[in-house]
Amino acid sequence: MKGSGKAWAVAAVLLAAWVAAGFFFDTSPRLGWLPKWALVASVVAPAAWIAIYTVQGFTGPGKWWQSDVGTNIVWLEIAAIFTSGMIAWAQFFNHGLINTPLQAWCYIGGVLAGVAIITWRSVIWLRAFRAEPPLLARIRELEAVVAEYRKRYGETP
Repeated sequence: MKGSGKAWAVAAVLLAAWVAAGFFFDTSPRLGWLPKWALVASVVAPAAWIAIYTVQGFTGPGKWWQSDVGTNIVWLEIAAIFTSGMIAWAQFFNHGLINTPLQAWCYIGGVLAGVAIITWRSVIWLRAFRAEPPLLARIRELEAVVAEYRKRYGETP
């Protein structure tokens, strides 16, 4: 099974487990901690990913700040941190309410930033794949050279 097939299989298993757990723990008071800590994870995971990507850029080839795609990915993670962070803040410190103008402004800013960044990603995607990607063009060129050599020396693929 290829990588994407494994990813879809894992996603299906996780979704089924999530649905089953939802039925099993439907009225369970034992999971009162889950929403708050899920929100913490939704803030920590993107921050950790940005840190890993940044360290990789300083030590190797993954310099996200040098490409549109890398910058877009990091900015979207930052928007997710703001959005989830405001909800987590409300859950932990404000009885689940986002009821001040500053909190609301930060939350809505994260949501709207996400919309703008995803729209920007669509523009990047369309721009990158409007024409044949350079790597694919080079592969086709090399395949033609290999075919010419095979024809010249009598080999068949």
